[in-house]
Amino acid sequence: MTQPTFLLGTGRPSLALDDLPEPEEVFRVRRLGPRQVVQFVVGPSLIALGISIGSGEWLLGPQAVGQYGFIGVGWVILVSAVLQTCYNVEISRYVVATGEVPVVGWGRVPPGWKFWVPFSLLLFYFAFIFGGWAAGAGQGLFALITGRVHQPNEVEWVRLLAIGLLVVVFLITLTARFEALVRNFTDAVHATSPRLRKLVEGDPRRFCYPFMLLVLAVIAGALHLALPVELVQISANMSNLGALIFPFALMYLNSKLPRPARPRPWHYVLLVLNVLFFGFFFVNFAYEFITGTALVRF
Repeated sequence: MTQPTFLLGTGRPSLALDDLPEPEEVFRVRRLGPRQVVQFVVGPSLIALGISIGSGEWLLGPQAVGQYGFIGVGWVILVSAVLQTCYNVEISRYVVATGEVPVVGWGRVPPGWKFWVPFSLLLFYFAFIFGGWAAGAGQGLFALITGRVHQPNEVEWVRLLAIGLLVVVFLITLTARFEALVRNFTDAVHATSPRLRKLVEGDPRRFCYPFMLLVLAVIAGALHLALPVELVQISANMSNLGALIFPFALMYLNSKLPRPARPRPWHYVLLVLNVLFFGFFFVNFAYEFITGTALVRF
């Protein structure tokens, strides 16, 4: 009997249509009790959360509150965290329903993958390729080692520490599965290029690891383009640009899912709030970058 399929969007093959497995089946347990929830759900989730927490949470957020107080900018951090959570829930909805990572899923949005996959990868890499988050981590590591903030003549040490952290991440990634920057590119290219699939003979690692070395070298060079705080600002606002665009693509995709998996109306409202909130900060940043004067100062 032929398995039914479901055509989602445009530009990508139809997806096999089937019921999602029960949690017990996924985790291969008879019963999903409190112990199993901690072992198979909470534990791995905490590991993934720890990997995803970056300079914004550990460095920029506390620094901003320390300088300007919670009333001044703390509300921005709080609202940002809440809206990002809602956005990630909707991304998770799509991933669970289809098995596709977002950068591949965008290819189902008109006009198709030939536009959306390169465009989304471009935005994604602009958010990380300048090494802003690595530079911020280098600053934090310098302070942890020396017990003080670096001086202007010590910026090169911060950059070297950042490069060292990049190397450590690369080495960890050799034995792990968590690495968004290279993994997204690999998934997208592997999913859309039959030629690459043939070249790597079905093993994406043959492309992933050499490409990771290239990315490491590019970021190491980009770290010398500006001061760490400037690199972080560029990286953060490139992410804001993505948050100005991708929620619309996500609304389109999730609205096309089979009816039981579709979001409720208020979920779309939360995605629109993401666009308005993060889009405002990107527009404010871009305006200040071009004119030298911000539209709004806090």
